[in-house]
Amino acid sequence: MSTLPLGLVLVHDHVEESDAADLKDAPDPQEAHELINFLIRPDIAAKNTNYVSYANGDVPGDLIDKAIRDDPTVYPDAATMAKLYTITAHDQKTQRLINRLWTRIKTGK
Repeated sequence: MSTLPLGLVLVHDHVEESDAADLKDAPDPQEAHELINFLIRPDIAAKNTNYVSYANGDVPGDLIDKAIRDDPTVYPDAATMAKLYTITAHDQKTQRLINRLWTRIKTGK
């Protein structure tokens, strides 16, 4: 069983076309789409991953350095992924309550 150090936050982030659909207000929407298409090309996404050691939204392939590809803190195994969940946004009132409760926990007051 592999364990991850306490305090580690795994962030899964990638761009999908639906995310890019709100580019209509960009100064040049066509160029914005071309940039996104460039960034999500497997060879470019792999270069970015190799540079920052941060997972991209694509399946890790041979273009990604083996040390990064095999690092479970960058690309967790299926068992770890099954334990993860997505944090959802809350309305302002709920978020204030969460913040107050978390502050009480952290300060003991």
